Amino acid sequence: MLDPNWESMFPPNILLRGYRYFENGQVTWLKPEKSGWNAKVEGSQEYQVFVSDDVSKSFCDCPYFFDHGFCKHIAAACYEIEFSNRMIETLAESPAGKSSSKRRGETPSTQAKASAEDILKALSSEKQLEFLLEIIRSDSHWEEVAVHRFGELDECRVKAEFVIGVEDVVHQYAYRGFVDYRSAYRCEKAFREYIDDFFSPLMERGAYDLVLQLTFAFELLLPKIATDDPDDFFDSMIDLINGYWSDLLAAGDPDVAQELFEWLCDLVRSENEEEDEEDDDYGAFWHLQSNARDRIEASFATKARFAEQAKELADEMLRDYSSSDDEFLYFHSYDQAQWAVIRLRCMMALGSPFSDLEEFADKRPPSYVVYQVLVKSALRRKDDNKAISLLRRFIERREGGAYPTDAALDLLKLLDKHNKNEDVVDLYLDLISKGRAQNTDQLRSWIRKARKRSGENWPLKKDELITRLGGDYRRLAELYDMEGDLSDLMELIREHGSFYDLQHYESSLSKAFPHVFLSRYEALVREQLFGSPAKRGVYRESVGILRRMQQIPRGAEIVAKIVKELREAYPRRKALMEELDRLP
Repeated sequence: MLDPNWESMFPPNILLRGYRYFENGQVTWLKPEKSGWNAKVEGSQEYQVFVSDDVSKSFCDCPYFFDHGFCKHIAAACYEIEFSNRMIETLAESPAGKSSSKRRGETPSTQAKASAEDILKALSSEKQLEFLLEIIRSDSHWEEVAVHRFGELDECRVKAEFVIGVEDVVHQYAYRGFVDYRSAYRCEKAFREYIDDFFSPLMERGAYDLVLQLTFAFELLLPKIATDDPDDFFDSMIDLINGYWSDLLAAGDPDVAQELFEWLCDLVRSENEEEDEEDDDYGAFWHLQSNARDRIEASFATKARFAEQAKELADEMLRDYSSSDDEFLYFHSYDQAQWAVIRLRCMMALGSPFSDLEEFADKRPPSYVVYQVLVKSALRRKDDNKAISLLRRFIERREGGAYPTDAALDLLKLLDKHNKNEDVVDLYLDLISKGRAQNTDQLRSWIRKARKRSGENWPLKKDELITRLGGDYRRLAELYDMEGDLSDLMELIREHGSFYDLQHYESSLSKAFPHVFLSRYEALVREQLFGSPAKRGVYRESVGILRRMQQIPRGAEIVAKIVKELREAYPRRKALMEELDRLP
């Protein structure tokens, strides 16, 4: 029996992700066992899940579980178990369900479906109508569905019902007008279910304009919903609305498309009345405007029918940015670049010459998302030389600022494709000395590839690279370590390094310079363990250092001496003695 309070054991964000997995049908297999359930959940790969009757003892073989415990895969399996249990209970109360459950090789849900369909098909139309009326009278939800799907639409009444329903969802999960983190995921789930239930019959009837008006009404209500995690909540709700906008545009009604386009344009032009950027209303408004901009780019900028109007809007927004102060431009540089991208896409849809696109990009502040549009266009035309020229131009424009690593890596692929080896080596040197490596592994990969591509010229290129690195101590240390220049590396650490750096390069340097490590480690251990008592965490850390010392030549002798002194001096420090007992 699944603990009815199992949800309280999961963080809200994990529950929400698990529910989405369940809704999407990613629990592909579920089998009850004596002490729980085995399940398979499809994520980035298929994961094996075991849900115990005592949920705290559940297991998943995903990496997240081993680091953090309860994961979205276990949550998804729990939702699937709840759903299966409800189906079994329903079938147990149904005579048809009981008889059909005797069929071998069928799950309860398929048994119920097959049996119900067979029974209904066998009924006369009068009996079917009688049964349908009974369902509608017993459930207000199905009564509303029937009215929306088959009744005459009163748009004012439908809009009023929708707004009241939205407010009811908020009231259900809010405490004193605020949805806290414990209720946020349930509130989001309830909104999704409510909107899907409300919109589905309207979409089936082809009431596209009414559905569009309801999405607008919901977007206007969003900033008024106070929640503990507004960013995730607003993003989720906007994604939901975006899904319906995509369906509406796919329906092909030109009037609906025009109305949506005009709504989005008005939204990005409007100014928020609330000036406090810390206020939730401001945050929701920013989310709505950003989404409107992205939707214009995705759905309208590339269509000739809307391109001219979208181009005018982009020009208007870019003029607003150019008239703003430097601080505003700095914090809104991404938005400015996105509007420049929209302008370029509109120009392409209107058939502007490529030279005009280049001229526009060159006049804008250098942003790679802008130049990427041109580079991708050149690559689609199989004009690699133009793409290389554009990338070089962008990198040159960024000279003196932050090095454009992404652009350099894209340029590297093209140069490599055309066997421009010397240019590839020079670009690797730039990346090593100026690029923003994601981690040490990527930096080492660049050094390794530069060495391989340089061949017999590597000694000269290496000297050039050392000169370029100059005062960049950390990159220089990685170069020395990879090249095996241990004396240079040791000298660099002595002059610039910290205790962390000493530990980082211990595997490379400890055999060549054991006295350096042993003296530093011994000094630190004596400082931490001798004298006033400390917490167990300090003892554990220090014993860890002693364990490292044992792996260094002559270190075991020094460790034995320190341990002997500690046991003689502080035999009553129980925690310290217990930690020392863990030493091999």
